[in-house]
Amino acid sequence: MWVLRFKSEFIPETTFQLYANYHDQANISMQPGPCFDRMVGLCEMIAGEMQQAIPDLAIVQHLLSALFTMIESGRRRNQSDESDRQSVRNSTFRNFLAILEENFRRPEGVEFYAEKLFMSARNLNLICQQVLQKVCPRSLKPANLSKQKTC
Repeated sequence: MWVLRFKSEFIPETTFQLYANYHDQANISMQPGPCFDRMVGLCEMIAGEMQQAIPDLAIVQHLLSALFTMIESGRRRNQSDESDRQSVRNSTFRNFLAILEENFRRPEGVEFYAEKLFMSARNLNLICQQVLQKVCPRSLKPANLSKQKTC
């Protein structure tokens, strides 16, 4: 783990950007891989420069700016992945509602609808739980689902 402490005046052009981007989310988890390895390399270069008898602070400023750029890129990538997952959940749930509407007169259970969506009943329940904050009832009817959503 690396900890970099510096005064906001060290890189004044990033002060407001740092507050805006990290005030509510100071902790960011990164997956191991090439991007993470490059960030570790930048931290090692910063540490190496700071251990010099007379460190060149201009180099440290540029390396630190590059590190912030890489962190922000990784953060945006992670947010994009999460929004993609949310979009898939919403799309699946909309498809589920369409199938439910077509078959509401039939006494079918969760397994029937999961099969129509090419997924397991467990995955359909997980999606419903994430969208409705409730699991699907055993007997699915639009009226039951409306009750679930208002609970």
